[in-house]
Parts: sequence; structure tokens; C-alpha cells
Amino acid sequence: MAFDRIITLSLNPVIDTTLHLDGLNIRAENRVLEEHFEAAGKAVNVARALKRAGVESTAVIAAGRDNWGRYLKAFSRDEIPFRVVFCPGNLRENISLVIDGVEDVTRLMRSGFSLEEGALDEVMGHLSQLVTPHSLVVAAGRLPGGMDGDAFSDLCLRIQEMGAKIALDTSSLTLEQVKRIRPWMFKPNLDEFEDLMGCRFQDEDGVAAAARELRRVGVSHVLVSLGKDGMFYSGEAGAMRLTVPSLTVKSAVGAGDSLTAGFIAGYQAGLDWIDCLRQACAFGSAACLVDGTNPPNEEDVKRILQRVQVFRRDAL
Repeated sequence: MAFDRIITLSLNPVIDTTLHLDGLNIRAENRVLEEHFEAAGKAVNVARALKRAGVESTAVIAAGRDNWGRYLKAFSRDEIPFRVVFCPGNLRENISLVIDGVEDVTRLMRSGFSLEEGALDEVMGHLSQLVTPHSLVVAAGRLPGGMDGDAFSDLCLRIQEMGAKIALDTSSLTLEQVKRIRPWMFKPNLDEFEDLMGCRFQDEDGVAAAARELRRVGVSHVLVSLGKDGMFYSGEAGAMRLTVPSLTVKSAVGAGDSLTAGFIAGYQAGLDWIDCLRQACAFGSAACLVDGTNPPNEEDVKRILQRVQVFRRDAL
């Protein structure tokens, strides 16, 4: 059954600037060939991708007041309903360097505002007005200064007490904190999953065993993004590996957020679990074909979806 309402919770949004260069000389001037600017942050990226897919959501955002106007100018283009809680200081402003001939993106990550105790109460106030007994809260992104993993876990538990489910994507928690939340959906990438579990997986069996540990404590769906190698899934549909076609990547920043949105959009449309997963992979891959953190294009999603392959494993 589709969720009555989807809320995206962004406690540490970011202004993302992507610069395209033909090369990078450390001791010389470097000419910028192209520049893109987006209102971003993992939860906001999910909201934007959902909007592109025709799925409505409401964003709850904590923001630094000083440069909020710059963020809002970009964010308002998507016409996503939102509630905002202001804090003293600036939102983060990150820079991504896309260099011709270099597959990986270089990212410069800045710090932003700190979330004050009163601001967290305001966030909870907005959530209490929005959350319904059958809603989904997408809690995604790095935690802001002034908030630790225990406080975030407490917030998620309070949301769940109101009847909502949690879709979780953050690298700011410990394994015990993730287990305490027991989200409906958990989506790390492979590096984040290895860091969470405190080991390096030697093969797919290691990923499966780690996902099984989360499933045992009540996580319904574990989606591990493998980048260009696709995705590993363990959940109510069993366990499976999905592969995606090889692509010429423009920007992989935010692709995992589009993957999350693809899964949720599929669920809202009533697709079966396997088709939800195939759509998630298609969304994530298609997002790599656009600049910056922009959502994927519908035609790219449709084209890639036909080439997503599913390989079932023993049920976990």
C-alpha cells in the first residue's frame, strides 16, 4: 500500500557548485569551462528526483540563515513544498571538480551551521504536523554540527512513534544506532556499508552476511549501492544482485539519492519489489548522465531500465 505522505528530512543541506575543467594544474590558473549550481543535500536530492517522477513530497529543512536566500533561489525552481527552521550561520557550500578524462569527481567539502537545541524542537514541531500514521520520512545526509548520532536516533524513534516509517541514508551513525532505528529502508553505498560494519568485504557473500545482520533486527529493505557495478539488495523480496549497463558518466554526485527516489517511486506506483529495485537502479544510473546533482531524465531512465539485470541469491 502506498504511503499517504512522503516527508524528506534535511538537517544539513548544501549548496552544490559543479565546475568543469579541461585539466587541473595545482600551481597555475585553471579555466572553468562550465559551471552548475544546485540546492542539494541528500534528502533534498531525493525530493527533487521524486518530483521529477511525479511523486509529491514535503521537505523539512534546517538551514543557516545567512545564505538561505541563495539556496532558496535554486530550490524554489522545483516547486517542492517545504518547512524551514533557521539557525545562525551559513549552509554548507561544496564544490565538485569534474575534470575531462578523469572518471572520479574531486569534491571540496565545507562546514556549515550548527543545529541548536531549540531548532531541533522546531523541526520536531513541523514533523508532528506533517507525519501521519502511514507516512514515510526520508532521513538522509550528514548530521549538522551540534547533533550527534544518539540525538538523531532519538528523533527517528519519535517519528516512528507517530506511525511513520523511516528511509535512512546517512554515514553519520554507528551500527548500533542504525539497529536501534530499524528503518524500513536503509541505503548505504559500499564504502559506507564497510565503514559501518567495520570491515572490508572480500566478496558478495560478505555483503550478504552484513545485510543479513540488519535484516535480523528488523530492517525491511537493505539497498547497497555499488556504483557502476549496480546494487546488492536484501529484504522482503529475498536477496539479489542487480547490474546496470556501462555508461559515460557526467556526474555521479547524488546518484545514490536518485536510486533511493526510484525505489520509493516504484513502491508508490504499486510495482512489485523486483520492479522497484530495477527502477531504483535505472534512476541511479540515469542520474549519472546529467550535470551536478540534478534528477535523472525520464527517457534515460526508460532506456536504462530495459538493461538492468537481476540475479537472485538464496533468500536471506
